[in-house]
Amino acid sequence: MSLPMPIRYLHYIWTKHIRRDPIWADLLWEIKERSVSEQWKLVAKREAYRAEWHRWWREEAGDVDVILTVPNATPAVPHGGMRQAVSSCGYTFLFNLLDYTTGIIPITHVDSSLDALPPAINISTLNGVARGAYEHYDAVRMHGLPVGVQVVGQRLQEEKVLAVMERVVEVLEEGGKGYVGLEVED
Repeated sequence: MSLPMPIRYLHYIWTKHIRRDPIWADLLWEIKERSVSEQWKLVAKREAYRAEWHRWWREEAGDVDVILTVPNATPAVPHGGMRQAVSSCGYTFLFNLLDYTTGIIPITHVDSSLDALPPAINISTLNGVARGAYEHYDAVRMHGLPVGVQVVGQRLQEEKVLAVMERVVEVLEEGGKGYVGLEVED
C-alpha cells in the first residue's frame, strides 16, 4: 500500500481493534516496500521454513508420497474477483513458497443444491481473508463450474505427481465418477 505511514497505521489500528480483524490487519501492515536487507532477511526466513517442511516430510511423514488438498477456498471467481480473494489462496501459495511440485485436476462440479452456503453465515462478520474468499461465492451462479483437487509432491517430484494425478483420474473413472468437462456453446 502506498499510503503515508500515519494513514497506514490508522488503517491498521482501525482494522485490528475496531473491526476486530487481527489477521487482515497484520496482512495489511506487512504489505509494504522493503529494502534489500529486509528482503534478504525474509529470504532467510523462507529458506528456514522450507527446510523445516522438508525435514518433516523426510523424517515424520513416513511413507507419504503426496498430499491431496483443495487448490482454493472456492471454485473459479468472476474476472477481476481475485482482487478480493487473493488472500484466500493459501492452499496453492504455501506449496509455491515451499517449492513443492503440484498439479490440479478437476474432479467434480459445483452443485447449486449441495454447495450453497448455510443461511447462518454472515459474510460481513468474517475476517478479511474469509470475506475475500466468499465475497463472490454464489452456488447458483457457479453451478457447473469445475471443482478440483491439488496433488502435492516433494520438490522435483514432477513424475510422481503426474502419476498420482493419472491414478486419481483412473479411480474416479473406474467408479463411474469420472470428470465430464463443461459443455461449450458455439
